[in-house]
Amino acid sequence: MADALEITRERDNGKSLVSARSDLRVADDGYRVRRVAVTPRIGIVKSAEQPLRYFIAGNAFVSARRS
Repeated sequence: MADALEITRERDNGKSLVSARSDLRVADDGYRVRRVAVTPRIGIVKSAEQPLRYFIAGNAFVSARRS
């Protein structure tokens, strides 16, 4: 997600998202999601089969399931 938001450790580590003094902001730009995908969780053992992984369908920043 940091890649998608262009957040870097070098520039943004330790910055507040709630302080009025911080230059790092999360803002609503009007983008609306067309389709949300739901899949089983990945990279875990416990409850891995549960459909608890939500993401924007087709988003290039979503990790793929590894074989």
